[in-house]
Amino acid sequence: ALEHAGLLAEKEAYRDSVEESVGRVAGKLRVDLHALKDSSIEVISRLAAAVEFKGKSSGDHIFRMGVYSRRLAEELSMGPDFVENIVFASAMHDIGKIGIPERLLLKKGALSAPEFEIMKTHTMVGHRLLDGSQHEMLRMAATVALTHHEKWDGSEIPVEGMIVMLADHYDIMRSSKSYKGPMTHEEAVSAIMNGNGRSRVEHYHPGVLEAFCRISDEFEGIYEARAELPTSFSAAG
Repeated sequence: ALEHAGLLAEKEAYRDSVEESVGRVAGKLRVDLHALKDSSIEVISRLAAAVEFKGKSSGDHIFRMGVYSRRLAEELSMGPDFVENIVFASAMHDIGKIGIPERLLLKKGALSAPEFEIMKTHTMVGHRLLDGSQHEMLRMAATVALTHHEKWDGSEIPVEGMIVMLADHYDIMRSSKSYKGPMTHEEAVSAIMNGNGRSRVEHYHPGVLEAFCRISDEFEGIYEARAELPTSFSAAG
């Protein structure tokens, strides 16, 4: 009986030792995976910023898109994983513009009909670049790249695409572009909530639009905190 008790105690100590070792290894693995995830996000986010530089933007559009999208997702009571993923995915929404000729990205004035058809292909290019990943963030980014210009029609357009579409519209309205001047916050909110000829209220997902109405004042602060540099800004300084 004493020998059996000793064996049991030895077995228990061995199990505790194994569990402690496994815990240490698992903890290190989690830290390593977290570091790898952070570095991967940084690399891809910098790639998205490079696309913005190609169009002579300051890159702050990418930052603001993440904050707008996060706040809309939080207001819609989406889960923490969704919120984290859409911050990253929203930065990838225009990644397909890497395949658009620079002469179109930099053109002053409105695009012609054929040029606009070429510009619209950036959604499909972005989707092809990001599709097929095993990582949840990249899968959402692929969906956002494909659907962020879709207009709400009652069909099953993913909510992440509808969130990024509204955020993108607000930021574009506020920004000065080669083909238009900037709107004030009040003008942009009115255009989204009431329509203005180019924008129609029925283009937006009803739930996303209601969330925007509740927190629209926050969008002004987000934009003003990271307002774009003058359009003459370029990567070369």
